[in-house]
Amino acid sequence: MQIIQLKYRSKDNLNTNLEYLKAENISAPEPKVIKERERNNFKFPIRAEDTLFILTGSRVMREEGINNLTSKMITIKELKYINMLELSKALAAMGIETLLIFSIYNDYESNTSDAVSCNIGSQITYYDISADRFINLIKSKADFLEYNQHSLYIIRNGHFLDIKNMFASVSGYNVNIGRGGSQKAHILSPLDLRLSSYIMALFKNKYKLISYLNTFNELSKDRYLSYTNKYNKPYKQVTITNKHLFLGFKPIVVAEIPLYKGDPDKFLDCSDTTCPNLLINKDN
Repeated sequence: MQIIQLKYRSKDNLNTNLEYLKAENISAPEPKVIKERERNNFKFPIRAEDTLFILTGSRVMREEGINNLTSKMITIKELKYINMLELSKALAAMGIETLLIFSIYNDYESNTSDAVSCNIGSQITYYDISADRFINLIKSKADFLEYNQHSLYIIRNGHFLDIKNMFASVSGYNVNIGRGGSQKAHILSPLDLRLSSYIMALFKNKYKLISYLNTFNELSKDRYLSYTNKYNKPYKQVTITNKHLFLGFKPIVVAEIPLYKGDPDKFLDCSDTTCPNLLINKDN
């Protein structure tokens, strides 16, 4: 049995607010105690291929059904390094007392993870952790809903689909990560405000720099959608006309999509006789 310890700071307790939790084969690292000179110079990177995001959700998870969590994310144009000391001071100036930063490496597996803590202004703990260990952590009995409200996640070399897959299960509950879209979507939400505050602190409140780095208007669909359809969608009637011909094709509504196996390219070329052989759920 190993020990999980997640640290964060609140108004009531400036030390450890989460209990020590036990789980098999998983552990979160203790924040390193480093010299002040090293701590003041500690920097972590944010790259163009990384995705920064936060999550929100209800205060209670349901054992039955799917629990919906809303995400808010941002990607930047180019590599930037963030000084932890400066970030700690910027957050303190905003009145944000605590921040947990999970730097999740999506492209390799590792049995080790590192953490660095700074409390010159706000209390910040930066975790370097592989995706497989992070998934084990959020699947454990750690109080995810508690520390999530103080967390900023950075998935290295990852997209929105990676986020959905990573958070499919949290503390034993089934979870769906959504993009929002409530009746209040046009109103500034607490989630919007929290991410905006983190971004302002990360980049020293430089509005023009943040506007330049934000890839909102240039982001490819594979970065922010959970699927990418490269083909035309039949939601409109298609009309073919020339001097001698007029044809109108109405859209076909598919209520159930069959599951296939093998190379997806084969689905586009198969005939009426070969396509059924590719069905996973075909009748024997």
